[in-house]
Amino acid sequence: MNSLVHGFRVMLYALYSLVDKNHDSCVNLNGRKLLYQRKIAEGGFGTVFLVRDLSAPHGAPGNIPLYALKRVQASEVESRHTFESEVKAHGAVTHPHVMRLVASAVIPGASGPQGFLLMPYYSNGNLQDFIDLRTQRHQPLSLDFLLSLFRTMCQGVLAFHLLDPPCVVRDIKPANFLIADHGRGTVLTDLGGVVPAARVVHTRAQADALQDDAAIHVTAAFRPPELFSVPSQCALDTRTDVWSLGACLYFMVFGKMAFDGTESAALAAIDYQGRNDAGTDLIKSMLQIDMRKRPTLPAVLEALAPYQ
Repeated sequence: MNSLVHGFRVMLYALYSLVDKNHDSCVNLNGRKLLYQRKIAEGGFGTVFLVRDLSAPHGAPGNIPLYALKRVQASEVESRHTFESEVKAHGAVTHPHVMRLVASAVIPGASGPQGFLLMPYYSNGNLQDFIDLRTQRHQPLSLDFLLSLFRTMCQGVLAFHLLDPPCVVRDIKPANFLIADHGRGTVLTDLGGVVPAARVVHTRAQADALQDDAAIHVTAAFRPPELFSVPSQCALDTRTDVWSLGACLYFMVFGKMAFDGTESAALAAIDYQGRNDAGTDLIKSMLQIDMRKRPTLPAVLEALAPYQ
């Protein structure tokens, strides 16, 4: 039986090598032998694969543990810094609604060093795809369910706001929240944009640098107005994340984006389609153009307390 299982694994290695020439069929990460299965997602900062841990103890062949493996380039100074920042962000927070990091390493490769982050695999996919599918099928979700889901999103982000010093997640968008296995909560992932929340700007050069950095690390459709045109005299705090979460909630409730990713759209009046309920009231408070008028996340969570 063992020889049969071994032969099946060898066949998998050969098959995967034929269909994907971008990497070896296996990677060894901190003593774990990981077999690539398929690509899950791809973005500007890396590619995520479904892998099996062939080194883990298991019973039947079908019980080989599954993980998500994120692979990023780490050959340039900036990409290496982003990878190290993501690893550090994972290490700073332990929370049920924040992705757990199982292992990480930088491994030499033919095209230069590559960074790897091994994380639990969530088979229900991400919030973006979940809402899109329900919208396409004309299967709206109840507001109570959406607000209970959103509550877990805010709890995950708040874990970073409560650090000393407080940090912001920045790249907050539906695609970066995975649906938990039980289907009634979320897990925040993609933490490469986490930075200290307090950012004080005194000069035009500082403002331009912050604006350029935001263009890289904050997805345009969820970017707050103050990060499109950063004033030369300003102070930013955790409420930049509150705007992004408000834009996520709008997407959840209405099944479409609130903004098209331009500064003019972020400053324009928002279409609430005549709705007036707890969801739209919360969205309106979070999408205040003036950052100082937005609630903090603890205040948002207080409003969400009835939605367990």
